[in-house]
Amino acid sequence: MKKFVSVLMSAAIAATALSPLAVSSAGTDTANDIVLFGDSIAAGYGLSSSEHNYGEICADYLGGNAANYAVSGATSTDMLNKIKSLSDSEKQTVKNSEYVVISVGANDLMHYASKRLLTFAAEKKLLIDGTTAADIPADPSVTTVLKYLDIEKLKAYKNASTSNFLHLGRLLGDICANLTGPPDDEPDSTLIGIIPHTIMPNIKSCISNIKAINPDAKIIVQTIYQPLQFTPEYLKAASIDQDLVSIIALKFDRVLDTFEEELNTISDIEIADVRSDFNALPEGVETSSKNPGSAHYFTNIQLPGESRDFHPNQRGHLAIAVTVLDTIGKKHDDSGLLHNTFVKLSGRSDYPITILDKYKNIAGNILVGDVDFDGKYTAQDASLALRNYVFLSSKKDSPLSTLQRKCADADHDNIAKADDASMILRYFTYLSSNGKLSFDEYFESIMKK
Repeated sequence: MKKFVSVLMSAAIAATALSPLAVSSAGTDTANDIVLFGDSIAAGYGLSSSEHNYGEICADYLGGNAANYAVSGATSTDMLNKIKSLSDSEKQTVKNSEYVVISVGANDLMHYASKRLLTFAAEKKLLIDGTTAADIPADPSVTTVLKYLDIEKLKAYKNASTSNFLHLGRLLGDICANLTGPPDDEPDSTLIGIIPHTIMPNIKSCISNIKAINPDAKIIVQTIYQPLQFTPEYLKAASIDQDLVSIIALKFDRVLDTFEEELNTISDIEIADVRSDFNALPEGVETSSKNPGSAHYFTNIQLPGESRDFHPNQRGHLAIAVTVLDTIGKKHDDSGLLHNTFVKLSGRSDYPITILDKYKNIAGNILVGDVDFDGKYTAQDASLALRNYVFLSSKKDSPLSTLQRKCADADHDNIAKADDASMILRYFTYLSSNGKLSFDEYFESIMKK
């Protein structure tokens, strides 16, 4: 058996030099136009001209068009003003669209939190050299914090004394309390309550204005993802204080919990849970410093210097598209932009396995033997099937997702075997010789001989 596995693996590696065989898939003829409102996430900030915003991907999948009225930097107030001031042609677009997707709230939260943090840093002389309180803008963003705050000085301040550590903790706690608002049993609190008193009323007003234009529009509001999810390896290499990041992330998670709780009280909307997908941890595994979620994969937060950015990259936009389409619920086999974007992703082999099945459930075309979900039969598929067998035969958890294991089961016997990998590699070789039969047809023909 060991010799067979070794030979199969060698053949698989050698065969990767050959051209992959594509598999065709069906599209849809139903026109479903989509409109996007909100902030830089919806606007596609940071994407190159050759990359695709999730609105484009969703529209292509639905067989319609996307109209994007999102503006980078927009708060919920800005979005409301935009909707109130739509031109006649823009109103007509909204009226003719079936779906309206909203991404908003993050800037409301970040402007307040960033201002408080930078003001504190100025008072404690924790800004980068040459920067003072006068340089802090009225509505700073996370990017502004990354630009002006000296992380090393902040880390040194935190570690200088217990008093400093507690002071910083109280500051972060106060910031979050003003974002979430007072508890129900403290109605007279002086807390600002940006989520319940600003963001949610604005979202409700936006919905009312949209419904006035198009009563039948299906409105989808996205949750806000947690961007502070670094790998421990990156934090160590970048000399970033893991404890400080964990404290900030933990407190901000509670803010995001409140945002979702409030959002769930709004009627006439569907919620696209982008946050959960960006967290992307295996079932039963809780978030920790060692398991921070996958925002570092879906954004460029771990790139160096000025390239560092918390906005979704192409992988992130694909994930948001999948979440929105899953919320819409109209599924079909796809051979368009959704599929093509996935196939061309950089780092696709690292796509978080916990949401890979979700992508495939939307993309469709679940093919026996296509273990890596790229719509093609390659030696890579055989290698993955073999890997599945090796792990399970060693009593270890398979590295493949649920649907991947299904696709790796070439002979449909619900048992992982080296034979599955052999069959996939054999079919790949058959297609390379201009074979036309499907996977199952090919092996049925062999059985008849």
